Amino acid sequence: MTTLTTVCDIPLDAQGQRFVQELYNRVPRQAKSTGPTKRKKEEKETKSLNKINASYQFLDDEPESKQDKEERRLRKLEKKLRKRKRQEDNDDQDDDTTVTSTWNEKMKQQALEADDPSKEETEEDRLERERLEDLRERDELAERLKNKDKERTKAVVEDRSSNRDSEASRRRNLADDKDARRHALPGLRDVSRQQYLQKREEQKLELLRQEIEDEEFLFSNTKLTQRERDELEYKKQVYELAKRRLQIDTKEDGYVMPEGTSFAPLSKQSRHFVSSCIPFL
Repeated sequence: MTTLTTVCDIPLDAQGQRFVQELYNRVPRQAKSTGPTKRKKEEKETKSLNKINASYQFLDDEPESKQDKEERRLRKLEKKLRKRKRQEDNDDQDDDTTVTSTWNEKMKQQALEADDPSKEETEEDRLERERLEDLRERDELAERLKNKDKERTKAVVEDRSSNRDSEASRRRNLADDKDARRHALPGLRDVSRQQYLQKREEQKLELLRQEIEDEEFLFSNTKLTQRERDELEYKKQVYELAKRRLQIDTKEDGYVMPEGTSFAPLSKQSRHFVSSCIPFL
């Protein structure tokens, strides 16, 4: 403003200064550029946010404990055993014949190789032979149990009376008589349930035996924990007690697996304990 008053020869009194100030305010001036400053500020804020985000890291999963690993391994094994059992139950008679034929061919081949003195049995051959023998014994046991079930079912269905004609006539009358059928129905239900429970107990017993054999085969070269050893020993004891109780109840000579130890006759408490354990195995 001093330059303006000097150039224009304007007096420096109050009126002159007011005129110069108004003139100065009316002169257009270029606005200050805020673009670069604003952009730099945004870049600075972005870098700051990136730095903060980089300081955050994903939390690592908690290390899996030894007990969790053991439980997961046992669940996988149990799932594998159940799957194997379902596959075996779904096999039909043709599959059993095929397995038996294959096993017979392998046994013949091994017999021919055994007759050859120039060829010695290796450790791998021995393990394979023992595995095939175990499979054969298991199939024979399953076949015996199946035949026994068929015989028992046939014995129940067949006429046990000496007078078959009169018994057949009585059954026809029972089918025609609604009141007699209603009175006889509870007894028939009891018989059917007893047969079902007996068959289910035998199936559970066979499943327990296969489970014990599978665990011994899978973990034969594995060091088990004390809990695993105790569980396996517990299953063996339950299996032996249940098998003896079943033989006592049926009063029949059934298939008996080779036993390493002898047991005393079962007491009433032992029979009750085994009967309560079998349905939940």
